[in-house]
Amino acid sequence: MNGRKIVSKITVYLLGTIAILLALMQVIQFYWKMSGSSEWQLEIDKNGVQVYSMKSPGKGLKRVKAHVDVQANMHSVIAFFQDQTTCPEFGCLEAKIIDRKSPQLYYSEFKYPFPMNHSVRQFVVKSQFVQDAGTGIVYYYHTAAPHVLPVDDCCFRVTEFNVHYRFIPKENGIIEIEMQRDFNPGVYFPDFMLNKIFVNGAFRVLSRFQSFVDREKYRNAHFDFITVS
Repeated sequence: MNGRKIVSKITVYLLGTIAILLALMQVIQFYWKMSGSSEWQLEIDKNGVQVYSMKSPGKGLKRVKAHVDVQANMHSVIAFFQDQTTCPEFGCLEAKIIDRKSPQLYYSEFKYPFPMNHSVRQFVVKSQFVQDAGTGIVYYYHTAAPHVLPVDDCCFRVTEFNVHYRFIPKENGIIEIEMQRDFNPGVYFPDFMLNKIFVNGAFRVLSRFQSFVDREKYRNAHFDFITVS
């Protein structure tokens, strides 16, 4: 057998193997997407932070929920979340409020660079804070509003983005921070990689939350829509 025939046979073998692997990956992805209990599963319980994930049938990406208690007042917590200058600490770029409707409702924009030649992801979001006067709980809704701005060729605009917080007042000046996040950045990463990134990212952010609200610039913050501190 001459060299050309050997190369041809090896090429055919490799192409066949790749085709089989790709087909197998598609089958695995299908069964993974159709799986799930739609129940919260504890992923991390460390340093006062609990992170849970939920896999629902029909979705490859998991929802994430996380909790942490902080010593703070409600005004400081809200001031931190409204501060656009903190964006670079979380890896994002060019955060700015583009339309403030009131002290508790505004639209903003920020961008995230993604690795492996993915284009920058642009988020255009609606942020709203609502307090339950009976319980004192503040609900913070941070959700996609992609049609507020014209499409920008700079970036890929994310349209599936839902992040909800509850700030729950407890005794002795403690506030429980509860976060739920469900979004799809539209990148071609394996689901298991993104799910791991989402869980670890939630843990890292909430682990630092006490240091965030302790900052001097938030201590004297005040919002008139907060009637129960």
